[in-house]
Amino acid sequence: MRRPFSAALAAVLAIALLSGCSLIESTVQQSVDGAIESARERIEGSLEGAFEGVTGLDVEAGNELPADFPPEVPFIDGTVVHAGSATVQGEGNWIVGLQTEATVADAFAQARERLVGAGFTASFATETGERSVGAFAGAGLNVLVTVTPETSGTIVNYAVTPLGAQQ
Repeated sequence: MRRPFSAALAAVLAIALLSGCSLIESTVQQSVDGAIESARERIEGSLEGAFEGVTGLDVEAGNELPADFPPEVPFIDGTVVHAGSATVQGEGNWIVGLQTEATVADAFAQARERLVGAGFTASFATETGERSVGAFAGAGLNVLVTVTPETSGTIVNYAVTPLGAQQ
């Protein structure tokens, strides 16, 4: 009769150990994730701080649309993959990169259509099979759109400056 008790005790201990391993694995994963995020934030902060120290510009960077991005500038549908803003001589300047599954030609056509539909005027546009670039002005802003293919999809960059600023 001792053997069934020993087998039951062994089973309980095994379950406890396996549960403990799962708990340890979860705790380690959370710690690693936290460390990665903390390192990313420190690196971003260091880069922003270094750039600000050298240039004297107020710079913000990340992968979310800056809070002060002008709502007058329409985007194509896509995922923000990089974004930043800088205050130069008291005026905002922004760059936003979106990833889309559209082709370069389709993404550029969508960007142009949305900007022109919002009242922007195209000052130039050039399209090749692999890249497209266009400059637009309106709502007191210059908007330079560049569209390039990447392995992860098409990237559409919007560089936005106050009207009259050099791009």
